[in-house]
Amino acid sequence: MKILTNLTDNKNSSINRSFSDLSQFINRQSRVDLVGINIVQSIEVKERTSIINKAKIRDVFLPFEKISNPLSNDISTLEDIKTKYEVVIEKFRSITIEEKPDAIILNGTYAIPWALMYATKDLNIPTFVHYHGLLTKEVAFRPDKDRNIFRQMERQFDNSYLKYIFPSNLAKKAVESEVFGHEIKSSLILPNPIPNLFFNSKLESKRKGIGFVGRWTPIKNLEFCINLANYLNSIKSKNKISLVINKMDSNKKLPGNAKKLGPFNKTQMKKFYQSIGAVISPSFFETYGCVAQEAVATGTPALVNKNMGVAEILDKYGLSDLIIDFASPAKVFQKIEDISGEVIDPKIRNRLKQDLTADALYPQMINFVSR
Repeated sequence: MKILTNLTDNKNSSINRSFSDLSQFINRQSRVDLVGINIVQSIEVKERTSIINKAKIRDVFLPFEKISNPLSNDISTLEDIKTKYEVVIEKFRSITIEEKPDAIILNGTYAIPWALMYATKDLNIPTFVHYHGLLTKEVAFRPDKDRNIFRQMERQFDNSYLKYIFPSNLAKKAVESEVFGHEIKSSLILPNPIPNLFFNSKLESKRKGIGFVGRWTPIKNLEFCINLANYLNSIKSKNKISLVINKMDSNKKLPGNAKKLGPFNKTQMKKFYQSIGAVISPSFFETYGCVAQEAVATGTPALVNKNMGVAEILDKYGLSDLIIDFASPAKVFQKIEDISGEVIDPKIRNRLKQDLTADALYPQMINFVSR
């Protein structure tokens, strides 16, 4: 069987991490061929094919102006995006016809997977939408025009020929109620896997401080981290906040007791989790939230908002006390004080390792797309 999917040029994105985990699993256990198409912004047009873990990666370099922000000033409708991405759509179609996949997995619901869907919708290839975020939620803080166009884009993934893979029940219910407006019948709930290396961890004896990991976007609620840092200053606490983020908003300045780190690779992330007293994930909404379960896998407690898919996992494995409300920095800090430096029960970590690694989860995905 051959599966074709889309990638992104952001190496640390959940889409690329998912592809990497899947390719490693296939390399170890499965007789599946995996092809990833990566559209890369470039000043020249060229292609490059590489093999990683037996997976074929086809990098397609296209002029910057063809795949830059789909909502630039010249865009006012979804049809305008289609016109702007015409070269991407054509390239997706030609590669798909050449590769002859048995199944297509659309990773996400942004412009690139939308272009892949549009390019292949009449090729009669079983196609699956793998949700890595809810676009409607992600753009909730944008201007009206942007929100309306992206909402139209996400609604085009509501099609009878598509099947869906959600990382949580929360994600599925949100899509049903806020995007499609109806029940989704053909779907799979598949939590994001935890890489094995996070379980192979030895915590530092003197762990301290508060950690945050994520993108600097409104939905991640970085404002809470700033408010928490300011609160710690007001009570003269010696606690510091370490933020592993891709970039900072140029209009924002971190308080003196908060510092930016990263971005980190997986090994560096493991060391970070091992060194920190507690991790916080105050996101307003996330279809999942890998950070919390990675921290817990290393033994470090992680506090999450109830509107995160990973909260379902924490609740299922007896860690519901880590699901909290982030409305009050004072109350959150009190909870951090209660759990900071504690170690997650090894029995719980062993159950997570048994149920939530790639070897446990990806056979379910392969079976689902093979039907």
